[in-house]
Amino acid sequence: MERSDRDQSEYKRSQQDQNLADDLSLIFNIDEQDQDEADMLIDQMLQTHRNQVAGDKDHPHPIVTGIQLIFGLYLLIGSFIMPYFQWQYAVENGFWSWLFFGTWVSILKCFVWPFYI
Repeated sequence: MERSDRDQSEYKRSQQDQNLADDLSLIFNIDEQDQDEADMLIDQMLQTHRNQVAGDKDHPHPIVTGIQLIFGLYLLIGSFIMPYFQWQYAVENGFWSWLFFGTWVSILKCFVWPFYI
């Protein structure tokens, strides 16, 4: 049975974690009795490394949030202007042309709406 991509990546990550843990155990020459404490230390190191690589997903960067807000407002305004572009196309080109092409033309105009103001 084949594994999904997610299962494979999780398996690969666990293998990498185990290899790293083994390497650290050899480097620091950890005894059997100190193994539990070493495992906790290794887990903390791995978690710190994952957080640094992945970034903080709970709190995105303020610049990213600002860009998302601006882009969302831009698209929202374009969606409100779309009926006007459809009406304009129908008046200029007739009903049948609007029926086949009007929606597509108005959608494209909505993406560049500041040029029509």
